Amino acid sequence: MRSGDGSTKNTLQFFSVKVAKIDESLQWPLDVYGFFSVRDVVDHKRNMIFSCDRDNCQTISQEDPYLTLTGPTRAVVVTSDPSYFEIELKVKGTAESEDKYLSRLVMTYRTGFLDRSFTSGLSTLEMAFKEIIQSVEATISVKVVDGSWPDGFVV
Repeated sequence: MRSGDGSTKNTLQFFSVKVAKIDESLQWPLDVYGFFSVRDVVDHKRNMIFSCDRDNCQTISQEDPYLTLTGPTRAVVVTSDPSYFEIELKVKGTAESEDKYLSRLVMTYRTGFLDRSFTSGLSTLEMAFKEIIQSVEATISVKVVDGSWPDGFVV
């Protein structure tokens, strides 16, 4: 999709990724890092849905087992060609050598079909997303013309 195209595309809207179950070798809470990305037909590059590095991991608990989604950076376009979901999540140990794979897999997505719950590594993940038919993506910019950028908002 190029700027000013004005055409519609079918896209995926992600709502949540939940760690629904963990292996008995793990204990809540978990310090999670790694990524969940989608590669689509637009450019085949990773479009990050969740991304945290080891030094900035997310702590999840049994009461709040949802990953904080950090993306996507652009719409995930779906066509009759497959898209690929890539997941590589780790649980942070006391030392990097003690880190464990929470989930590690690659899945193919074709329009309208994907199991929303899957087990890999030491967990079962549940995803909530919806295919949006004929959606339009837009990018906006905001310029502060008087005063300063409000506290608490990320630039």
